[in-house]
Amino acid sequence: MFVLWPVDLRHPDEAELDAMHDALMRGCSDLASTHSTIGLDVQPRWHSPVVRFDPSLAKLVRSSAQRMGVSAHDMVSGAGHDAFHLARQIPTVMIFVPCRDGISHNPREYASPEDVAAGANVLLSVVLERATSRG
Repeated sequence: MFVLWPVDLRHPDEAELDAMHDALMRGCSDLASTHSTIGLDVQPRWHSPVVRFDPSLAKLVRSSAQRMGVSAHDMVSGAGHDAFHLARQIPTVMIFVPCRDGISHNPREYASPEDVAAGANVLLSVVLERATSRG
């Protein structure tokens, strides 16, 4: 029987991401060598280098959310959003809103209108703050 198990490793530090990859590969090798009935074929398919978002924009998102009484915390995202590519060229940040049962990028994804509005209002606040602080 053949089973495909994709593994998606994410970390904000490239060295740690490399260490995670190495540990996974060692673990798979150890497993295969100690269990002769298990055949493993581990093939890296894609590597996405770490991209850091703009710290000043992230700070604005956090402070805007706090002013509005919206909970916020920093998240690591390795997803290939447009922001991932933009961040290499211009100051960029992402704002996520909660999805029911934590399901996103899936047809079952659902974010309440209230959470979407809160995210949009945080975004608006950040844009206005950034626009007025730059004259």
